[in-house]
Amino acid sequence: MHSPHPKVSVVIPSLNQGRYLEDAVLSVLDQEYPNKECIVVDGGSTDNSLEILSKYSEKLSYWVTERDRGQAHAINKGFKKASGEILSWLNSDDALKAGAIEEVVCRLKGKTGPQWVIGSCEVRDDIRRHVFIQESPSQFTRQTLLNSLEHWIPQQSVFWTSSMWNEAGPLDESLHFTMDVRLWCTMFQIQQPILTQKTIAMYRQHSDAKSIRHPDEVEKEWLQTVLAIATRKEAPSIKRTFKRLRLNRRIGAISGGIKNWLQLLPRG
Repeated sequence: MHSPHPKVSVVIPSLNQGRYLEDAVLSVLDQEYPNKECIVVDGGSTDNSLEILSKYSEKLSYWVTERDRGQAHAINKGFKKASGEILSWLNSDDALKAGAIEEVVCRLKGKTGPQWVIGSCEVRDDIRRHVFIQESPSQFTRQTLLNSLEHWIPQQSVFWTSSMWNEAGPLDESLHFTMDVRLWCTMFQIQQPILTQKTIAMYRQHSDAKSIRHPDEVEKEWLQTVLAIATRKEAPSIKRTFKRLRLNRRIGAISGGIKNWLQLLPRG
């Protein structure tokens, strides 16, 4: 990539996320990078999302609010409108960190052909308090993908070139939770990712998040997605890890529930 300022397109899919949508939009628009576009694909929200989109309509390259067939379909629709050499999507309850686009462009400087970049991601709670940093992998191997339920790859911090999307996309619209993992699997078959430890995005953990509301479905879909690329030799180990993580999560949920119940008991 030889242009000093290649165009960067960020697609934001959203549905009734008016509480967070403005933060997501501004995190893209406020990037101090001259050649970017922000595209919002709303699934027909009934909250205040339309008001927010109207507020920033002149600064958005494209936005629409209409029913779609789910998140993956919305993202694919957005990328059809994108004209950038570098692409990413940002869920409407997440945000880019200041300088994110500059970092990605810097990492891709001089690169040609299909490329992708993975950065680190800050995890915050519902009121933006810091929880931890999900670091970019120190190295990326096949095992990184096979272990991605335990050591997840922060989707918010992944960018790729348009030539990579032409080869690896579009997203699998039959998937509702792990369409990103499927995409990483395909990208990895094409090219090793470029890794940066810089924190370039923020993931918001909150009770209304799809992955938190439906953990069983997330885990089942992840297993299906990863087993599709696993060898017969790898499959038993993946299934054992899956069962261990699921059991640990359920034990943790029970323990947390008991702790909360005990806190409600009268003292003395």
